Amino acid sequence: MMEIDYDLEGVQGVVLLQSANVLRQPGVLVRICEAVRRELPIACVHLEGKGYDFSDVIAVGKLMAAGELRLRDLEEVLPN
Repeated sequence: MMEIDYDLEGVQGVVLLQSANVLRQPGVLVRICEAVRRELPIACVHLEGKGYDFSDVIAVGKLMAAGELRLRDLEEVLPN
């Protein structure tokens, strides 16, 4: 079985800068999901403007928490 390096070894918490396209980056999604799995604290910094609307991505967080996040879900809620 291949082991994936999540770059989270020795990390005590994660800061997520919530910008319009951050959740479109697979590497970010993988690391955030892994941080949730490891029960690391995640501090989210809500950036305003430039197409980002926090209310649009609340559904993504709910899907992540439920372990049901799919790529097509992101396409539906994230800005173009």
